[in-house]
Amino acid sequence: MPDSPAPHTFVLTKAEYGSTTERMATPEELLALQLLAEEEKAVSQVIESAADLPASEPVTAHEPVKGASAESASVEPAVSEPKATDAKEDRLNDLSELASGAAPTPRPVVSPAGPLHLAAILDQHRIWVESGGEAGAKADLCGANLENADLTGANLQGAFLQRANLRGADLSMANLRHSSLVQADLGNANLLGTEFRGANLMGATLTGANVTNVVWDNTTCPDGTNSNSHANTCVGHF
Repeated sequence: MPDSPAPHTFVLTKAEYGSTTERMATPEELLALQLLAEEEKAVSQVIESAADLPASEPVTAHEPVKGASAESASVEPAVSEPKATDAKEDRLNDLSELASGAAPTPRPVVSPAGPLHLAAILDQHRIWVESGGEAGAKADLCGANLENADLTGANLQGAFLQRANLRGADLSMANLRHSSLVQADLGNANLLGTEFRGANLMGATLTGANVTNVVWDNTTCPDGTNSNSHANTCVGHF
């Protein structure tokens, strides 16, 4: 009868691994070594493929083709992506304008592209809160049009909501701890049981809002005072 094939083994020797005793590799170690070898092979293939690609030539402006129309010869200007620092600069400008009493600088209104987009933003923000900022994405809804939005029980802790239009929105039982609502419009909003602990509402509008059982604690009120200075409430300081 033919000899049975020898099992695939891997020997860890004392010379290679210091003072460890010579032994046979476990199946787990063999699998790890196999995966490592496959990864190294894949990386090598990617590097080789990249080396085979022709070098990209710099883009230069070309003379318009003779006889071509000006419209066809024109080149569309490149659109730069918004930088993360732009939103931060806008927020700082808002605060400085509010402190100086100057009229706020008008900025374009940003609106989530429908309920599904808003739900995705809220979901990413929830993950950001629960992971301590390690995952997800912090909600930046500055200037967003959220009029009459249903945000019941939403977790917007630490979210950016400067200049947001929240007129008539339902924010009952929502978590807005440490959120920034500078110059936000909360007129006629339902704030039943909403938590504003540590939130900044400087310059915000709350005319006609339902503020029953709102949690005020170290909250910056719309008039710039702190809720702790008047019995933990911003009522009467809108």
